[in-house]
Amino acid sequence: MKLKVKGALKCLFVLACILLTCACYDCDKDSTLKDMQESGVFSMSFDYPFALQHLQQKDVNPAIKWHLPLSEFEIESRNMPDDKYFHEHPIHNHLDARFTKVIHVENQTLLVEVMHLALDQFAQFSQQQQIPIWLAHGTLIGWYWGQKMLPWDSDMDLQTTMRGLDKLSKFNQTLLQNRFLIDVNPHYIDRRLLHPPQTLGGLWTSNNRIDARIVDTQTGFFVDLTGLSLDKDSVRSAKLFCKGDHFYSLHNISPLYKTSYEGILTYRPNQVAQVLASEYSETALLKTRFKGYSWDRRDLSWKYTGRKR
Repeated sequence: MKLKVKGALKCLFVLACILLTCACYDCDKDSTLKDMQESGVFSMSFDYPFALQHLQQKDVNPAIKWHLPLSEFEIESRNMPDDKYFHEHPIHNHLDARFTKVIHVENQTLLVEVMHLALDQFAQFSQQQQIPIWLAHGTLIGWYWGQKMLPWDSDMDLQTTMRGLDKLSKFNQTLLQNRFLIDVNPHYIDRRLLHPPQTLGGLWTSNNRIDARIVDTQTGFFVDLTGLSLDKDSVRSAKLFCKGDHFYSLHNISPLYKTSYEGILTYRPNQVAQVLASEYSETALLKTRFKGYSWDRRDLSWKYTGRKR
C-alpha cells in the first residue's frame, strides 16, 4: 500500500513539475521545446521536468534564422567507383592517417582544444562564404546536453546542403590559419541510394559516407561534414537524406537557428527533438547515464562515475 501511495505521489509531483515548467516558459521562443511536446517522444521511464529544463536553452537571437529552400539540396548525381577516399588511422578511426604522428585520443583536453579551434575557423569561413552548416549527430546531442562536446566523443559532426558542398569544393585543399585542411571527398556528387525508392530502409556503402572533412594537420583530429540531398522520387514525407542512412523533412532542418556550441557561434537545425529522436531514439534526449558518465545537474556537465545504468 505504501509503495502505491509513494508511486502516486511521485507521478503527481512529476505532472506538477511539467505544468510549472511549461507555464514559466514561452514555447514560441524555442521551437525545440514545442516540437518535443507535439512529437510525443517523451517516455514515462525518464525524468520529464529535467528534459524540459534542458530544452529551454536560449539561442543567440531567436529572430536570426537561415531559411533553406529545397533547391539548396538539389544535385545532379553522378555515379563514381566506390573507392574509399578518406583513410583513418588503423589504431583509431577518428584520426586521419596522413597527419597522425602521436595518438592523442586519450588526451581529452587537447581534443577539445583542437575541435574548438577547428570549428571556430570553419564556422567563420563558412559564414564568410555563405555556406550553411549546422550541428548534427553526436555533436547535436552535445549541444542539447549543455552546448558542449560529449566527454566520450572524439570528433565533431556537421551537415550542409548540396549547394554548400559545391561552394566548399572550390576551396578544396585550402588551409585555414595554415593548419586546418578543407578536404572535400570527390564522391560527394554520387548520391545513389542502394535500395529501391519504395522501401523505407537500406544502407549506403560504408566507403564514402563522409562528404568532406576539416582536418587538423598537426594532430590528425577532424570534423566530419555530410551533405543532405533531395530525393525527388521519394515516397517518404522525408525528402532529404544523407549517406549515413538518415532521412529528414525540410521542416526538420529549416530554418536554421543561430546558437552557441563550445562558445562558438554556429547553427542548429529547426527541430532538434525530432531529429535526435529519429536518429538515436528518445533515450539520447532523456537518459542521464551513458558509458560510465552521469549528468551532474548542479554544474550541468557529464561526470565520470563508472556507473553504466
